[in-house]
Amino acid sequence: DGGQRSRSRHILVSPDPGCKPCEAHDKSQIEGCNLHKCHEKLCVDGEWADWGAWEPCSATCAGGQTWRSRTVKVEANECGHAGTGASMEHKVCNAEVPCEPSV
Repeated sequence: DGGQRSRSRHILVSPDPGCKPCEAHDKSQIEGCNLHKCHEKLCVDGEWADWGAWEPCSATCAGGQTWRSRTVKVEANECGHAGTGASMEHKVCNAEVPCEPSV
């Protein structure tokens, strides 16, 4: 893991003839950087939110349909698993309620 960085320098003003030369230093330097371990990829599994309330029954007697749904609470990332189960449930409702003719 990691990489490297470098820097270089040059003489801005050369000494006049007979003057003391510049102090000797490296013209360029290279060193490692960010040598620590990169974060390991954590897999995040998906999660469903709680179920919503049941919707009103489609019939007041002799049976109808109702349903409820839920949304994704946590999205799975590329190495995680999607939440299990359906996003919607259906069931029969008011099946035991007899229909009475209108008077």
